[in-house]
This record gives sequence, structure tokens and C-alpha cells, in this order.
Amino acid sequence: MTKLLVAVIALSVLGYLAYATMYKGKLDAAGDRVAHEPKRQLDNVREKAKSFEVEDQQRFDALDKKTTGE
Repeated sequence: MTKLLVAVIALSVLGYLAYATMYKGKLDAAGDRVAHEPKRQLDNVREKAKSFEVEDQQRFDALDKKTTGE
């Protein structure tokens, strides 16, 4: 009976450790980085486009201020 109880506890602990290792750890695999690279590139393009829009608006406002004499 004691051997059976020890075996059940040991298997439970091993199962928990395997689960924690597989699902709770942060994955940093090369496949994960490759899969998310297109989204990262698109986000970078969006940020750059927004910065261009802000710069263009600032230039336009400065030019408009100069031409209207305000």
C-alpha cells in the first residue's frame, strides 16, 4: 500500500513538473521569432508612417503660418 501511494505521488509530481516546463515557461524558440517577424515589421512600418505624418503636418503648419502671416 505504501509503495502504491509513493508511486502515485511521484507520478503526480513528475506530471506537474512536465506540465510546468511545457506550458508555463516563456518560449524563445527560433520558430516563434520567425512566425512573429512579419507582424513586427508591419508594426515598425506603421510607426514610421505615423511619424512621417506628424512631421508632414508640422511642416505644413509652419508653411501655412509663414504664408498667411500669422
